[in-house]
Amino acid sequence: MSENFFRDKEEELQRLTQEIADLKSTMKDMASSLTRIERHVKRSFGIPPKSQSSVVSKPRQRNAESTKEEATITPEDALRIFDELSEDWGNQKHGLIEGRLQEMIVPNLKVIAHELGLTFKGKPSKKVLCEGIIGRLNERAMLSRNINITSPISEVKKD
Repeated sequence: MSENFFRDKEEELQRLTQEIADLKSTMKDMASSLTRIERHVKRSFGIPPKSQSSVVSKPRQRNAESTKEEATITPEDALRIFDELSEDWGNQKHGLIEGRLQEMIVPNLKVIAHELGLTFKGKPSKKVLCEGIIGRLNERAMLSRNINITSPISEVKKD
């Protein structure tokens, strides 16, 4: 009668851990079987891979993918265009430059922005891309006018 009917904590933990592992294995087998059967049914009856409900809920995304534009300029062209824009920016033709940027397609603006080292969170809009490029034009203009107002150390007279 010295037999203990109750398990200690370690034995119970091992038993529960094993039971969880068995359940996980069984669920994986069920999921793979369901996937296999679903694929077979779809192939047999000619059902498209995506259900009709997902097509109805995401028509905008599908249309955006079908009309996806490609960039028409190379990175070298992008830098050349930026140089042209910066010359006009220095000549105070800001409205002309903003108009020229607005006329460009988004993929071309993205190439220019990438070459200028601009980064964005997520997918930037045309407005955000134009603002980033104009910001770089301002930086370039300010740096080209930079005049050192302090005297070099070599010219400082020693007492």
